[in-house]
Amino acid sequence: MHAPVATVNGTAIDLTWTSGNDNGGANGSVVTGYTVQFASGDNGTACTTNGAAMGCTVTGLATDTDYTFTVTATNAKGTSPLSPVSNVARIGSTGTGGGGGTCTSTSADGCGSVIVDGSISISLDNADSSFALGGQSGTDSSTPDNTISYVVTTNNAAGYSVSVKSDQPTLTPDSAKNSDKISFDAITATGTAFVSGTIPNDGTSDGGSAQLATGGTVYTQTARSKATGDTHTTTFGVNIPFVAADAYRGTVTFTASAN
Repeated sequence: MHAPVATVNGTAIDLTWTSGNDNGGANGSVVTGYTVQFASGDNGTACTTNGAAMGCTVTGLATDTDYTFTVTATNAKGTSPLSPVSNVARIGSTGTGGGGGTCTSTSADGCGSVIVDGSISISLDNADSSFALGGQSGTDSSTPDNTISYVVTTNNAAGYSVSVKSDQPTLTPDSAKNSDKISFDAITATGTAFVSGTIPNDGTSDGGSAQLATGGTVYTQTARSKATGDTHTTTFGVNIPFVAADAYRGTVTFTASAN
């Protein structure tokens, strides 16, 4: 019995062999089947055939593991000795012949496997254009329009985080005659965690608060977003200092980052 030839086929291994001069324990007796055994690992049966078919496929294999095989023939007289050991076959971690295994194909489509680009994409879109905080000097306020909504979309399996920071140290007044300013330290942004069970792949989430002058994380989760994106809302509040009555303006930037 000649050594079987092992060829990686996606997440399986195809085995073929030739009988040589051994015909299942006694020359001239018809082979009733072949048994392929693992020569590595637990040495159990890998696959079997009926009749004279000299090939079978082994499935349910682990990735990034070396496999070798032997084969025996069986007929009415008994079972042949073990064949020599096959070549080493390894299924790559991508589940294709290209991920550390061997891939043999005469097709223009290679081994017929789908390989996903390993790059991570992330975007933050559909953000509201502004928020407004109003109130009397020397008071805390979160009115009248104190939220920003946005959508985060990412394929990163480890999840993502959202941070926010002011683009300037202070908000400046509309009136040219007013020299007062309000530090962005006076404004706090707060994000809220998603309800448990609504995150893909049983991920978890946490909200957070950040002063806008120094910036910080207002949301994080440990799984990728939904395919249609995750909608978030950040709420703002301000501790208005003792300043002249005016409209004070500035800008902030939200950033979504892959974990």
